[in-house]
Amino acid sequence: MRMQPISFPARMGQVLCIGAHDEDRKPASFSPVGRELDFLAPGKDVWGPGPGTMGPFAMDCASGTSCATPGVAGLVCLVLHAVSKLCEKSSKYQIGGKPLLHHVHNVWVMREILKEMSSSPGHHSDELGYGPLHPYRVLDRSPQEILRMSRRSQSHT
Repeated sequence: MRMQPISFPARMGQVLCIGAHDEDRKPASFSPVGRELDFLAPGKDVWGPGPGTMGPFAMDCASGTSCATPGVAGLVCLVLHAVSKLCEKSSKYQIGGKPLLHHVHNVWVMREILKEMSSSPGHHSDELGYGPLHPYRVLDRSPQEILRMSRRSQSHT
């Protein structure tokens, strides 16, 4: 049984708490457990840039929630990009700005959007949060659908 407590800053409500899972989508032994856990992302044996003998092309395998979190940050960027594109069509603002802030104005709205893209959108557990995020559930949605999700989420916050 995993007993990794959730620590700062993940314990704070205004941040997303990301745990790690292995290649079988099972929580990693080092992944935190608790009610603050939001989602799981790949974080065990993740390959990325690292020290090695191949110069700028060196790769290294690492594990940890610090390996899982960048993937979620990328999904957040995809969501923000989709909403920005719709906002750009109806405003003078560039990516971001007031229209984007209006639609995705806090972490609670983003959490609600990401829940829809998780393996257990309506169920939360201390071990899994809302479950692993599925990138294809972001990529399969149109920008209009993501914008509708942000509007629904705002009514709950």
